[in-house]
Amino acid sequence: MDIEVKELLEGKPTIIGKKAYFKTANYVKPFLDRLSNYTDDFRVHVQTPEQITITENGDTSSHDTTYNRVYIEAVMPDEEMYENHDKVIGMVMGLDVRKPVVKFYSGALNAACTNLCIFSPSYLSIQALDPETPIDFKPLEHILELKDETNAILTKLHEERFENSVEAREQLLGKWVDNTLLMNWNNGFQPVKLSVDNIISAYKSLFLEENSEYYQVGDTVNMYDVYNAMTQQITNMVTKGRDVFSIPEKTLLAGKILGIQSLN
Repeated sequence: MDIEVKELLEGKPTIIGKKAYFKTANYVKPFLDRLSNYTDDFRVHVQTPEQITITENGDTSSHDTTYNRVYIEAVMPDEEMYENHDKVIGMVMGLDVRKPVVKFYSGALNAACTNLCIFSPSYLSIQALDPETPIDFKPLEHILELKDETNAILTKLHEERFENSVEAREQLLGKWVDNTLLMNWNNGFQPVKLSVDNIISAYKSLFLEENSEYYQVGDTVNMYDVYNAMTQQITNMVTKGRDVFSIPEKTLLAGKILGIQSLN
């Protein structure tokens, strides 16, 4: 669910199994403080435990809330925009996973559909989140200093086209399905995959569903539309509350499945 920064900072300490973790502010405030030098636009998505307690205080009560999974997008100022895309710096934190981790990334949000773009593994950093241990923010500082080639890749995708014929579409669909079955994104902690259903849904939105915003009507197909039809499937997972934790890896994997190469 989406919440305000103020609510996020009120997240309580928690114990998962025998491992104790700080209150949410200890983890996220250094990120917010660093990015506040650039923007005041922070978008927060969280996942709470399935069961929370209620604290009684006289005649009032309040939810004793902690956040096991946190996803923050810092939307950078307009002067750093790409064409029709906002530049974002993200932080993803997960405590209730097999190996708790924190992730930092640099990407772009499509201004029309809010699909995330990440085109290079160098724009993503993942580290273990150990109990009662502060996060190392040096990888975030490194990402902020990287040369950004996102705009060049977006331009390349706009220019890349293939024939809009049954034969060409079927060949590409087969390639995408094969890649989906064979490929994953190993983040060093656990492999991340997309499903064949994601590929089929993207294909249908491009070639079968005439009311789709991605539906192709010309003689050629724009690779930019193909990429967005694919990343739309990841956005849908977030919207439905099914997955806010592996978005960066799935976004990189989508590009890998489609054969999109980074420039760095």
